[in-house]
Formats: sequence, C-alpha cells, structure tokens
Amino acid sequence: MFKGFVILAFLVLLFVRPTAFSQAPETGPEIKKEAELADSFGRTTNGMIRSVLDTFMADLYRREKGTRGVIVTYGTVREIEARKRLISNHFLFRNVDKTLVTYVRGGNVSEFRTDLWIVPNGASEPNLPPEAFIVEELGKATKAKFVAMIKRVFREVANNPSYQTYIINYGTNAEIARREKWITREIVFRHYDRSRITLVRGGKKSGPRTVAWLAPPGAANPAP
Repeated sequence: MFKGFVILAFLVLLFVRPTAFSQAPETGPEIKKEAELADSFGRTTNGMIRSVLDTFMADLYRREKGTRGVIVTYGTVREIEARKRLISNHFLFRNVDKTLVTYVRGGNVSEFRTDLWIVPNGASEPNLPPEAFIVEELGKATKAKFVAMIKRVFREVANNPSYQTYIINYGTNAEIARREKWITREIVFRHYDRSRITLVRGGKKSGPRTVAWLAPPGAANPAP
C-alpha cells in the first residue's frame, strides 16, 4: 500500500505541476546599450537648425525613461557659444526639460558643426576623441588691443586647469618677437603658470597674426 501511495504522489507532481520538473527558459546574451549619433549639421540656417532640434527632441522623448541627449559642437569658442545660445533659446521656447540635455565643447580641428547624440538609459557617454580648439585670433592690432586679447585667453586657461595653451604668432621675426615680448610680460605680471603656456613661431605666411589654442588632455598639439 505504501508503494502505491508513492506512485500516486509522483503522478500528481508530474501532471498537476509539470513546471516543477521543467528547465528554466533560456535567455539570450545581454545587449550592450551604446550612444547613437542621431544627427549632425554644420553651417546652415537657423530655421533648419530648429527643425532638426525638434526632430531630435521628439525622438528623445519617445525613448525609455532615463534616456538623455548630448550635444557636441566643434568650432571656435565664439562659434560654440553662439550655437549653444541658439539651441538653448529654442529649447526654452519649446519648454524642454534642461536636465535631459548636456552640452559638450568639441575641438577646432574638425569643421564647424554640431553633433546630436542620444544616450539610452544605462549607456555610456559618446566616446569623443579630444581636439584642440581656438580660443582667440587677432591680426594687426595695437599693443592695448593685443594685451586685452591675451587677458581673455588666460581667463579661458584659468577656466580649464587641465588644458595646455599654445599661442602661435605669425609674421616677420621682428613682429613675432614683439608679440612674444608682450605675452611674456603679461605672464610675469599676472603670475600665470608658464608651464602650461607654449609660444610657437608660425612663420611669415600670414602675419602679423596670433592664434591662441587650448588643448585638452590627450589632444594633439596644434600645428602652425
């Protein structure tokens, strides 16, 4: 009788609760989420930029919670600031949540453009190779105007403590020497960190002219 009871219990478990003996369903490999380049534009009309931004934000809002946008602009400091101002004002007009978007300054080696990235929830920021960028550029000028420009450069240097500064002077030997003298005096007078500032002679091809670059860690040094 005991043997019959054991057989009956086994049959109950087998047919009434078959999942107790079934294997767990197999799961596929986890798909790694990555940042996606949604769009990119260079010099174009403000109307076209606003249209692209509307499409970008519509795509962003359709994604899962936690998805964010990264906007990278390449160009000079003034170009980047002007482009960021245009984008920010448009998002303000559209009541876009500011926390959804991050602005990143690209370099000045690539052409002037803005890249729109979508970063899914859990994905890493886009892998952007560092590039040097132009802070200021000045041609023929008085000493006062030139020194004012150098002060603006060093303000940018102070705002980016891990960056190196390259100031390339073009012109005749006398013109370059004169500008290097003005720069050196300003460095000494203002007690700037000389180890972060490199003066480069660019030759006579387009002088007198001075181009000031900032290079983030890992970026190639700008060439004359």
